[in-house]
Amino acid sequence: MSVAAPRRPELGDLSQVASHRSIRLADGSEDGVRAVDVRVAGGIHAQVITDRGLDLGPAWYAGQPLAWQSPTGIVHPSYFRDDVWLRSFHGGLLFTAGLQNVGSAVTDGAEQHGLHGRISNLPASDVHSETIEDERGLAVRVSGTVRETTVYGVDLVLHRQLTFRVGEPVIEVDDLVENRGYLASPVFILYHVNLGHPVVDAGSQLLSPAQLGRRLGRGIACCRTGARRLPPAVRGGPGRGVRASPGCRRARRGDRGHRQSGLPSHRRHRRIADL
Repeated sequence: MSVAAPRRPELGDLSQVASHRSIRLADGSEDGVRAVDVRVAGGIHAQVITDRGLDLGPAWYAGQPLAWQSPTGIVHPSYFRDDVWLRSFHGGLLFTAGLQNVGSAVTDGAEQHGLHGRISNLPASDVHSETIEDERGLAVRVSGTVRETTVYGVDLVLHRQLTFRVGEPVIEVDDLVENRGYLASPVFILYHVNLGHPVVDAGSQLLSPAQLGRRLGRGIACCRTGARRLPPAVRGGPGRGVRASPGCRRARRGDRGHRQSGLPSHRRHRRIADL
């Protein structure tokens, strides 16, 4: 007979401190949208929107909302149209733009790309959520793939992994873009982080270790090291300090990733929320 030592004798179940539950929205234009509700003690509680590119919807820290939410709600992807992107822009803590376009709508040869591309309006596949324990402690991990493809055209696959750690107000985003097509393809990606009240309020500061950088193609320049104070709001209480991750949020228009034959890929790792 062998004896198994109790893993966490102080807990009835690990879900007391780290839980992940698959949910489905069921009202209005949100009806049928799949999501994973993630809650970790001392960390960030957020909804990972499975049917919207594995992006992050509503999020909270210490009971306070972090993200700006648009009046459209989390619209089901079946309603999406390239020419009216704003009708399905739900906001949320993270909204990914790409993979064939970021920014304004463009025409590339015979192909048209709408505002900010399609990736955030595509459902994810092979979605898996689990509670893990590593050298840093307990965490919830959500992963899956989002495929942007067409017949005789591009075939780009976004492999995304989101990690929510117990006791850390941080969400780690690990993205890998794989090209399964028969030709090299440019990859554009922009992380649209939408902070809202009360994080954005009178007296709020953006604190970042990023240096003042050169303009990246037609992208945006990095902010200066230190703090940038937001203008006073019309109304509201004292703001809260916000720390952002290093670097710019927008990829260079000329950043085409790996261009070798075979299955090229482009990897990014971001700590998108560090409060």
